[in-house]
Formats: sequence, structure tokens, C-alpha cells
Amino acid sequence: MGRELVAQRKSGEIFPCELSVGEFKTKTGKMFTGILRDISLRKQQEEELYQYRNHLEDLVESQTMDLKMSKNIAEEASYMKSLFLANISHELKTPIHAILSYAELGEEKSASVPPEKIKEYFQIIDSSGKRLLGLLENLLDIAKLESGKMRYLFEKNCLKETTKFVINEMRVILEKRGITVVLLDKEERWEAEFDYERIQQVIRNILSNALKFIPNDTNIEISMVRREFIPRKTQSYVNGIGIQIRDFGPGIPPEDLDKIFEKFIQSKQVKAGTKGTGLGLSISREIVNDHHGLLYAENHEERGAIFTMLIPCSREGLR
Repeated sequence: MGRELVAQRKSGEIFPCELSVGEFKTKTGKMFTGILRDISLRKQQEEELYQYRNHLEDLVESQTMDLKMSKNIAEEASYMKSLFLANISHELKTPIHAILSYAELGEEKSASVPPEKIKEYFQIIDSSGKRLLGLLENLLDIAKLESGKMRYLFEKNCLKETTKFVINEMRVILEKRGITVVLLDKEERWEAEFDYERIQQVIRNILSNALKFIPNDTNIEISMVRREFIPRKTQSYVNGIGIQIRDFGPGIPPEDLDKIFEKFIQSKQVKAGTKGTGLGLSISREIVNDHHGLLYAENHEERGAIFTMLIPCSREGLR
């Protein structure tokens, strides 16, 4: 086996070589011979083999990580499916149980209790029926959104008037809790192309979500905004309008700011006993996404949470 060295050519180029030394005897004594062999090609092949081996190791490691990640994703999907079914079961059973219980109670005691009590039974049945209907409508919306079958009627509408309509629609609920919604902007025309009914649904869901966090006798502030932004699946900025809804509650834990838009996820700050399916914000984001818009949450530096919805003024080039 020879010894590896580096040598220099006449041109000044440094190259690897192998020196083999041999010994032989002559009449005058021992003699040595040395043979230098250029091993540049062998070294190049060894380096390529080394790099290829490292590449294979990296590839195997990467594929192993991908398999682990796929396994984790599959396990999480299975867990979320189980959680989804458990939540659905609970949310369906609760109003159904109330409807059946109070219907049976009313039937049994209709002749022995005062009319006011019977009226109370019917009110509970009515409330539970509406809750059940709302849940079923949300589930249908989720199914349509996930299958891409949600239908929209895009027309030029005024976002501020749409917001005012929702505020008026919720006025009774707001007044019962002493909550005032303050619409800060004085400009009247905030026009864009959007589905009037679906954007109403988004605003209603955001306001309903705010009611879960804030105390009675407080305010909700709504600001109209004009802003350039980059819509989903595009690379260019567009002119947009939107609303910012600020509540004066405890805010949202930073780790929940994006999670609250997932199905059946509610912030840890939701008060105990508060009714809700955790579907409203998920549906809202999907609707806004289908408008090529943005919907996100952040915390105000002083207090409370801010929900911002942005939609393009025009759908030209976005269809």
C-alpha cells in the first residue's frame, strides 16, 4: 500500500498522488525505488461516492421524517375527527334533550300548572329548537364550503350599510346586556363586490363571538378601513375595504389567535357555560377566503381583541 501525498505539476497545479517505495539489493548495498502515481481520478470518484452516500443518508432521514410527519398528521386527523363527532353528538343532543324534556313536562303538567309555566316551557322549546336549527345550518355551511359547493351572489354592495343592518338585527340582544356598538367612521359609501347575505353572516358571527368575552354595560367599536392587501392565491396588491371590530374583553391568548378559526375550537378565555359550537369563526374565514379576502384576529395593545375583515373592492381578475 502506497502513501498518499500531494505533488505539484510544472504548471503549478497541486494534485493528489500515491507514492510506492520498493527496496532491492545490489552489489553495493540496498537501493530504493519510488513510483509516483496520479490518483486525481480515484480521489474524484471517492469524493463523489462520499457525497452520494451522504445524499442517500440525508434522503433516508428526510423520508423518515416525512413518514413520521404523515403519521402524526394522520393521527391528528383521526383525533380531530373523533373530537368533531363527539362535539357534534353533544351539541345535537343538548337542544334535542331540552325539547323532548320540556315537551313531555308540558304534556304531563298542562292541566296542573299555571299558563305562565306552560309559556316558559314553550320558550325553552323555542330557544332549543332555534339553537338546533342554527347548528344544522352551520354544519350544512361547513359541508358546502369544504366541498366547494357554496354558492355566492357577488354584487356591488355597501359594506357600511351591511354592517348597520347586522347591528340593528342584533339590537335586542345587545340592549339586554347594555352593550353599545359604536360605528366610528362618518363616511357613508364603502362599496365593493360581495355576497350581501354571506358577509352579513360573517359580521354577525364576529359580533356574536365578541359577546362571549365582554362584560355587560360596555362597548364594541367598529371601524371601516381602506387598505391595499394581497388576496389569497395571488401575487399582486389590490384595493380593499373592510371592517375592524374591537371588543373590550380580556383579549385572546397569543397561541389561540389563529386556532380560533379552526372548527370546534374556542379560546380559553370563553366564559364557562357559554353556549357555542366553535363553528362560526371557521365558517366566517372560509366565506372571506372565497371572497379572496382576509380575516384575522389580534390583540389591542391596551385591552381587548380586534377582528379585521378585508375584501377586494372589485373582483376583476380574481374570478
